[in-house]
Amino acid sequence: MAEKELGRRLQLVQGVHWLYGAQGDPYAALLRGYHGPDPRGAYARSREAGPLWRSRLGTWVTARYATAAELLARPVADGGRPLAAVPQPQVAVAWERGLPAPEPWGLPGADRVRALAGRACERLLAGLRGEVDLVAEVCARVPVEVLADLHDVAGADRERLAAACAAAGPALDAALAPPSYEDAAGLPDAVAALGGLLGEAAVLRAVVEVRAAQELAAGALAALVAS
Repeated sequence: MAEKELGRRLQLVQGVHWLYGAQGDPYAALLRGYHGPDPRGAYARSREAGPLWRSRLGTWVTARYATAAELLARPVADGGRPLAAVPQPQVAVAWERGLPAPEPWGLPGADRVRALAGRACERLLAGLRGEVDLVAEVCARVPVEVLADLHDVAGADRERLAAACAAAGPALDAALAPPSYEDAAGLPDAVAALGGLLGEAAVLRAVVEVRAAQELAAGALAALVAS
């Protein structure tokens, strides 16, 4: 029954996103891929809609860097109410439910993370031969290696951590748009595996920071190749 309800819920939210995207909502079009092979038109329509506008999906949207920076510095919207007080759209998969919030202290220093990342890059690059996918082999793996070093994860657990991070990767997207059924069904096991390897208090931070680091590294690599 739980699997049937999950599938029904995913299909319902996907259908709503597709419908609003087809009717011209650029944010819904981006989430559902309704923009065709080139998403730039949907991005342009998002910018033209105003500095901050509300999608029919219930999400506040901005496609302008200046507006995003202002909101991050002073998170206020909807008549001056804090964003946390604004009713938020219901998500299809509440993967983080029941997990403890990460502690605000105990973050590693930047110098330590930089040193661990440098050593991880050296190890990974030394093992590469021939034509390789640097995004998959390096950008996606370095944050996992750093996380493993920070939590003293070694041996076979290191590969289990890498697999769990990869399976948990769609979690952040699940807060915006429903993932595939296979990805959604695998999220509980991935989150549980991360909790077993790192401790439950570290799961939220691990999911967010690994994904963010992977995207930033891939973006930096793309910018270097294009320069």
